[in-house]
Amino acid sequence: MFDPDVALPSWLMWAVSRKFWHVLAWVLAVSLAGWRLDHARNEFANKSAWPAARYRADGNRGHTFIDFGGQWVMGRMLVTGHGRELFDRTVQWQVVRAAFPRTDESPNQRAATTPGMPIPSEADIEEREHDAEKLMRCFMGTDWDEWPAMARAISAPFAQIGPGGNPFVVAIELKNAEVNFPPETTANASKKYVGGPLYPPVHAFFYAPLGLLNPLDAYYVFQVIAVGFGFLAGAGASYGTRGKVWWPLAASLFFLMPGCRAGLDLGQNPLVTAAIVTWGWAFSARGRHGLGGAAWGLLAFKPVWGLAFVLVPILGRRWRFVFVMCTTGVGLAAATVPVVGIQTWKDWLAVGASAAANYNTSESWNHLSRDTQGIVRRLALDYSKPQDDRNVPWVNTLCWTILIATVLTTAVIFTTCANRKKTWGLGAAFAFFGAYLSCYRFMYYDALLMGIGWICLFTDRSGWQSPAASLNRLVTNFVESVPVLILATVLFVENVVFTWVVKATAVAEGFGSRKIRFEIGHEYAWDTILTLLIWLWCGWRLLLGDDWTAQSGEGGPDVGRPHEGFADQNRVNARSA
Repeated sequence: MFDPDVALPSWLMWAVSRKFWHVLAWVLAVSLAGWRLDHARNEFANKSAWPAARYRADGNRGHTFIDFGGQWVMGRMLVTGHGRELFDRTVQWQVVRAAFPRTDESPNQRAATTPGMPIPSEADIEEREHDAEKLMRCFMGTDWDEWPAMARAISAPFAQIGPGGNPFVVAIELKNAEVNFPPETTANASKKYVGGPLYPPVHAFFYAPLGLLNPLDAYYVFQVIAVGFGFLAGAGASYGTRGKVWWPLAASLFFLMPGCRAGLDLGQNPLVTAAIVTWGWAFSARGRHGLGGAAWGLLAFKPVWGLAFVLVPILGRRWRFVFVMCTTGVGLAAATVPVVGIQTWKDWLAVGASAAANYNTSESWNHLSRDTQGIVRRLALDYSKPQDDRNVPWVNTLCWTILIATVLTTAVIFTTCANRKKTWGLGAAFAFFGAYLSCYRFMYYDALLMGIGWICLFTDRSGWQSPAASLNRLVTNFVESVPVLILATVLFVENVVFTWVVKATAVAEGFGSRKIRFEIGHEYAWDTILTLLIWLWCGWRLLLGDDWTAQSGEGGPDVGRPHEGFADQNRVNARSA
């Protein structure tokens, strides 16, 4: 066994130098950032192995998906003077068609969408429709269903005009148009149809600078910005822990977390959200609760996460933090009203209600989600039925029961067994994991936000090491640590296993012999299941009185935990067992 008191040879002293390992950590962080950015830049770009007919004229289709395209449209609508029509699909059509010209598409895409032309055999599923039509189809809401018929009726007479045209046919066609489309039909054609992306009006202001660029350039620019926010999130963790967590190591963790790769590839914003959450909590850890609350108020651009994470400061009784957070969020919303008006916010609520109803039964949304409701619905619903027939009342009740139970369990265990004055450590990690699992609904790229819980958990490592331990003992404790094993599994699944293609199908006899498919991939919430495991482990350790931050951190050794006698007795019982 290696004795740590034995001096190393002078030529090996660099191996135990803090500066050396710090430089190595920066090399790791920068390398991971470059790897992620390069992957994001090329994931949806033209591939050299493709036939020429698949090559897009603009070179990349990543900006055409709703993940980035929907956010960019919000900013574009605002900067083009359509702030009061953010959720008007008629206006959205105009903006989207102008921004996604068909000249940017692939030859396959143009051929597949030409009436009477067969779909090319080498065409990908994404090449079955035009960019603008695909994006608008993914938005919430519908358009007037008589538009095709009206278009045919209006254009038919003009097809008869010209050399050799029959004026009697023109007259008949025009008369048919008058009969088939009376004044009330014309009124329906000019009616406002509410729909669009799910983001609130505040989001449009966040993305307004990107809206000044064309969508492809904005997509590339945002990917660079998002990587910068990854480093910013790491800086927040280092600031909040007073250097206990190194900046480059925290940034590396965020770059390796589930959701980072997908978020960058699709131009989504989980790294932005992570930076907001990390810095807000870091400010609170340094005693600047008002500044921390103001930072979390920025979550007004993603309200579901604001509602989820507010549980953490509430449990910690950081009332100034909560007050400033709520005030900032409401203030940001109110600041948009002079530009977008009150009706736009009402339209957003209508879009949200429509999305919530669709979420209950949508196969794609449930399989791409990472909330606990999605896990239940993907197992309980029969997706072989039409979507309107899938809604089952008891499933909705079960989903809400699980969500409420998660909140209550987190609240009860934290308030009785955790040291609420500690910003980092076991108790804070339990609160963050509980808030994460309590989020109403979110997609797989936002799984990245579990990272703040892991940083809380490992900031104080007294639970699995001690200064007097030998090197072998330190390594053994580290490897045998349950959190380390779970985190290693999370990172391994995200960065290694998800690159494999592993599928299995099981038949559940008790459920009408319905087939249940299991797969290693982004459509299965393995990261949420692993987060559930670490949340349960943290809760169990708190019940045993094993709050890692009891002996160190803010507040000194005399802070103590509530119900300390109950915790000490649990520790005695556990050791006896």
